[in-house]
Amino acid sequence: MTESGTEQFSSMRRLPQQERSRRRVEAMIDAAERLIGEHGYDAVTTTQVAEAAGVTVASLYQFFPDKKALAQVLAQRYVDHYIAAVNASGTETPSGEWWADLEKNWGITARMNREIPAFARIQFGDSIDVHLLDEELTNSEVVIARLSEAHGGAHALDNPEVKRAMTVIVTAIGPLYGLAFRDDSAGDPEILAEIGILIRAYLSAKFADRMPAPES
Repeated sequence: MTESGTEQFSSMRRLPQQERSRRRVEAMIDAAERLIGEHGYDAVTTTQVAEAAGVTVASLYQFFPDKKALAQVLAQRYVDHYIAAVNASGTETPSGEWWADLEKNWGITARMNREIPAFARIQFGDSIDVHLLDEELTNSEVVIARLSEAHGGAHALDNPEVKRAMTVIVTAIGPLYGLAFRDDSAGDPEILAEIGILIRAYLSAKFADRMPAPES
């Protein structure tokens, strides 16, 4: 773990060194993602992942000690995907309107839930282990640290109070997104609207002097 908490750690037994091994490992990860997206994390076994990837169980265990290690790689992939989308969105709002950047980021999370079935199942890993991404920081703290870096440092997220509030939100909305996408792959629009209201109301209550009040 680095000082910012953004260095990835891995539960993999070893990293693939040759191109053929790298392709096999990618096939395992892709198979795990597909199966988790279809059936949920708890219903998937390493045997099923190996069969779907076209490898033996023994081959899978050479790299991954268990299903949780596969989920860890997926969660790390989703953090990278999220941060890349944040960077691509162009966070150019004035510093006095930092909340607008954050609202845009929640929209990215909703889109990931729609487009990546396995992400809708495990989010950033809290349903599996709150320390799936880091041995010391919680998954939410890792996401916030990466998000702060994505905003270039000179951002409200560098404020400990704001960062703490964002950690609360990231931790809280994961299960709510799970509810929104549980029975509707496009996301229940009413629940998604309620999530937006909760986020905006919470931020407005905590930072009434820094952002507009929620619209009625």
